[in-house]
Amino acid sequence: MRLSLLLYVLKLKLKLSALMRSAFREKLREKDCVLVIRTQDGKRGRSFCFSKGMMCSRAGRHPKPDTELVWNDAATAFKTMIQSEDSALLEAIGKSQLKIEGNLEFALWFTEIAK
Repeated sequence: MRLSLLLYVLKLKLKLSALMRSAFREKLREKDCVLVIRTQDGKRGRSFCFSKGMMCSRAGRHPKPDTELVWNDAATAFKTMIQSEDSALLEAIGKSQLKIEGNLEFALWFTEIAK
């Protein structure tokens, strides 16, 4: 439940940033992609779609994502995602708690804008 709430808040944060900051809107225009953040069991997750500088998001998994950030479990995802250090994500990847499936470039871009 906490992960689902965190992903929803992330959606709101990205939407608000797009409305309030022109530099952020320009950053969104850099990529057209679909990114999914989910748990391995598929019980928790959210899709983020970026196209022509616009962003939409919905709960659940998109049928054809370009990139997926797949977490072993919701608790690990929540604990890691609330940390501000980039090293937390790298550590999760190193411990095989997080897998990136698909286009790595989109995953890196997303983590940059999500800060």
